[in-house]
Amino acid sequence: MVGLKAPQHDTRWTVDLGRLLLLWLLSAIAVIVWIRLDQTPPAWDQGDHLSRALDHWRVLRQFQGFSSSWWRELWTQAPTQRGPVTYLLTVPFFALLGPGFDQGVAVNLLFTAILLASIYVAGRRLFSATTGLWAAGLMLLSPVLLDLQNNYLLDFPMTAMTALMFAGMTVFWFAERPLTRWLALPLFGVTTALALMTRTSGLLFVVFPVLWMLGRTLWQRQWVRLGQVCLGLLIGLGTLWPWFSTNWLTIVSTTLASNSHGTRYRGDPQASSLAGWLFYPERLPHLLSWPLFALSLSALIILILNSVLFRSKLPLQVDDAPPSHRKAWVWIAVFCGGAYLLFSLGSYKALRVFIPCIPVVWIALAQLVTRIQNRWWRGWRWGSVGVATVFALMQLFGNYSYLEETHQRSSVSWPNQAVIDEVIQTSPFLKANVGMAAHTAQFNAFTMDFYGSAADFHVFTRELAGNPDSVPEDIEALDWYLTQTGDQGLPENFAEGPQKLLEAIVADDDLSLHQSWSLPDNTEVRLYHRDAPPIEVKKVAATSSNERLSSAGSTGAESSDTGLSHTKRPPVSLTVSQVPDTVVPDKLSAITYTVRGTGAALEPGLLLLTWVPDQAESSQSWVSDHAIGLGYLNTTAFGPEQFQVTEHLSLRPPADARPGTYHLKAEYLNRQTQSVELLGDRLAQVEVTAAAGTGADPSSSTDKPAPFQDLLTYFNTALAPNLATGDLDPIFYHVGRINQYDPQQDYLLQAEQAMTYRLTQTSDRIDWLYSLALSHVLQQKGPQATQALEALTAIAPDNPNHWAYLGFVHLYRWQPGRAEPALTQAEQLQPDLPNLKLLQTVNAAMGLNVPKALRLARSGL
Repeated sequence: MVGLKAPQHDTRWTVDLGRLLLLWLLSAIAVIVWIRLDQTPPAWDQGDHLSRALDHWRVLRQFQGFSSSWWRELWTQAPTQRGPVTYLLTVPFFALLGPGFDQGVAVNLLFTAILLASIYVAGRRLFSATTGLWAAGLMLLSPVLLDLQNNYLLDFPMTAMTALMFAGMTVFWFAERPLTRWLALPLFGVTTALALMTRTSGLLFVVFPVLWMLGRTLWQRQWVRLGQVCLGLLIGLGTLWPWFSTNWLTIVSTTLASNSHGTRYRGDPQASSLAGWLFYPERLPHLLSWPLFALSLSALIILILNSVLFRSKLPLQVDDAPPSHRKAWVWIAVFCGGAYLLFSLGSYKALRVFIPCIPVVWIALAQLVTRIQNRWWRGWRWGSVGVATVFALMQLFGNYSYLEETHQRSSVSWPNQAVIDEVIQTSPFLKANVGMAAHTAQFNAFTMDFYGSAADFHVFTRELAGNPDSVPEDIEALDWYLTQTGDQGLPENFAEGPQKLLEAIVADDDLSLHQSWSLPDNTEVRLYHRDAPPIEVKKVAATSSNERLSSAGSTGAESSDTGLSHTKRPPVSLTVSQVPDTVVPDKLSAITYTVRGTGAALEPGLLLLTWVPDQAESSQSWVSDHAIGLGYLNTTAFGPEQFQVTEHLSLRPPADARPGTYHLKAEYLNRQTQSVELLGDRLAQVEVTAAAGTGADPSSSTDKPAPFQDLLTYFNTALAPNLATGDLDPIFYHVGRINQYDPQQDYLLQAEQAMTYRLTQTSDRIDWLYSLALSHVLQQKGPQATQALEALTAIAPDNPNHWAYLGFVHLYRWQPGRAEPALTQAEQLQPDLPNLKLLQTVNAAMGLNVPKALRLARSGL
């Protein structure tokens, strides 16, 4: 008899696998048909998620598995509560099918498979195979899941990964054999981590089941099982840690910010009101489908009446060896009830965050509807399924949505790709950043950034004028702007800045309407371009001199002790024109640089421009470093072809620059090989005067506009020096603003590379150390920031801010032991240093010194 049971068991698994595959195929066909019919561009959130997926694809295409910096770059592509799992699983679809909205939505086919398998396994383990199969099938008819599986948002992946986590926890917790439980430990830990790495709101689904497991094992003194639960959590933490430890500060801050979103902007009902507690129960029929909700409710009523009034039991179909049904019901109640409690207590109550509970609810409901086995009930059950299927098809192809902010299908094409193509055709040798003054579902910064990134990251788009006061800077920062006519639908408290930017674009004499497109909604998209952009690139005929330079640059370099090198002949040539005769400290003056060379040599080039005083003993040099083309060149693909890059930029001597004559020394740093070549020792000269002379201060002239200031110069001269005084508010404000002007924040990498080289030549320049340290901190490069700050404390040990910064970086790196001496030193130098008590409180908490943390919190917060 024993020998006959194994084939039967295998047969049931095989049959159920075939049925699950059929369910998946039916769902996949519906999704594919929907995708083929749809021509609508992604909206705000979809565009943002798709762009992040493309960023992950870009990094993975440069795979360097043994490089810690490569892993750090990968994890920083998802620096917020929106984790990397969805984006990483989308990459294979982009690699196989190409980048696109439809290809992104196709990843939901994978998540549907995960969802079906997880719910089947959990239902089978808790009740029976029949329950698991029915739960999987009924779940696919839920209106909310129909909405989400045809869209590219994190909600459907979050639902799938939460179901996977629930299945992993269930298999582990309900394992009857010790060996099975040990084998299920990695499944429990890894699936829990994956849910949290999809979106941190997954923590709300983790808390109560984990507390239940810990409490039960403690209460029953099951020490081995308690150890297993703790070991599973450690496995999960180990899986989660690389991503979380890299981005923990922004993850925590964005998670807290998203929780307050409901109170500030949505007006969601709060836990202090009855409406706050009824928010999810009232919407349950919409989440489940009305016919299936009615079926489940009637089954519950019949079972209660049968049990309480008639004292008889209906026929049950039970798995061969099910766990205790009472324990299964308690387990489901712990999972769903705990999530309901936490979400109801929270301020943000969008339906989408609660949806991961729905598949688990279906396990419970499927158990109810499958317990009644007589003929009339089976007819009612299948009839309800048929009605729900009709409703599902009407919803799917009738373009009706049960959720806010979900994708509405349209067969009308939109010119999003045409806009990107026009920018690329106009500026083929430059990457472009387009300032967005359009904020509709089809044309917004997130959507257009996705289209630009899909074009091999040739075009970026950014939303400007978040602060109305920044419009004067925003209108001067970029070469391209996109506007849309008609009502943008922005809330009143967000509309002032975009409206001011729109008016400034139309009124700016330096911008001209480049092209416009009519839209299906009877509005118009207009693309503006700057008449005289600061960076101009054109192909030029190769001269024999240029060819010799290119040949010399490719022959190799002589190594130096610093790891950098000089070659005999540089790969590019540099000339300087329109040099002002006199310049004023801390004022802008126009200057033009012309760089010639091959595309392969120009694009990775960083110009190290040093203005050296003729009287070296009386003053100090200052720099105008920047990447060739400010980092926007797109010439590498053209290989040996020759280009000329003309840069109309500015000089800005530091505020403490002494009067005198300064000459320009120029070097070329290859950002890929780190080789350095001398371009010239006296390419130009200027006179620094104490007061403005004729033409010395163009920025103050009323008939001549201020020259364009590159971001690296602004960073070095206006932001980094604030580290000396601890005045960080201007840094945070302006970095947030200028990051919109440089979508990849390449100016920070330029600062790092330039100052790293310079400090190998002169190690005691504190102003350069400020730039280096700040660039490392803003790039979240903890070890490098630590080295730079340690150098600062060595050069200027009497500045308490230096020690506080060092302590903060140690805390960011989870090194409370190393942070404490630095914070103690800062306290000795200035006990009332702002935020010092907060840092010490965090340090004590990280060191698990709870009494000290509480004492510091009471005294300083």
